[in-house]
Amino acid sequence: MIFNNNVVKWFARILGGVAVVFFGVFYIGGGIPDLVKEADSHLRSMMILMSFAVLGYIFSLFREKEGGWILAFSGFVIGLTMFYNSGMKDILFALVFSVPFLISGLLFVYAAGKGDK
Repeated sequence: MIFNNNVVKWFARILGGVAVVFFGVFYIGGGIPDLVKEADSHLRSMMILMSFAVLGYIFSLFREKEGGWILAFSGFVIGLTMFYNSGMKDILFALVFSVPFLISGLLFVYAAGKGDK
């Protein structure tokens, strides 16, 4: 099946934007007040990883290939971190947080590869 490069690129932009906004709202709304009250290392590490994903998304809007790899890598690391912290009991939770960034990043890489040829 042949995909139009613009459709793939826009789907990656929309999926990545929705993921960044959706998870960013939860981290800003719930994370910043908790950081003010007490120092939680898990929350700090997840906020740093989410910031890395946001920067990867912004970078992928201008340079699809490089930003896509950053976005996919950050999604992978977010999933590994959540799996490491919670184990098998919350594997679905880890997948929900990581898969949108992985798919969006890989779609950016795919669109950049199709555009180079």
